[in-house]
Amino acid sequence: MKKTNEVNHDYRFGDHGPKDLMRTQEYDLGVVVLKPNQEFKKHHHAYASETFFTLSGEIHMYVNDELEVLKAGDVLKCDPKEDHYVVNRGRVDWKAIFIKSPPIDGDSVYTE
Repeated sequence: MKKTNEVNHDYRFGDHGPKDLMRTQEYDLGVVVLKPNQEFKKHHHAYASETFFTLSGEIHMYVNDELEVLKAGDVLKCDPKEDHYVVNRGRVDWKAIFIKSPPIDGDSVYTE
C-alpha cells in the first residue's frame, strides 16, 4: 500500500505546474495547475500515454493541432507520440489530475 497527501508535495514551478504525487512501476500520478495565460510547450511522449482529468477551471488543449476545451469533469487521453500543447485562456486557475503510463524518465519530446 502507498498513501500520500497533496500538501506533502511541491509544484515544479513554485505555485503552478506539475506536482508529482505518486510513482509506481505502472504509472506516474499527480496534479497540475496552470494559472491564467500560462502554457505548457508543445510536446509528446515517445512511449507513455498521458491522461488528464479536469478538476476545476478550463483549459485549451491542442492535440495534434486539434483544439479540445476541457472543463471540470472532462477526461482526455493523449496516446504516445500525440503532440499536445496546453494554454489557460481563462480567468481562473486550471487544476487537473494527470496519469502517465508507463513512467519513463526523459520521455518528453518538445516539438516547438
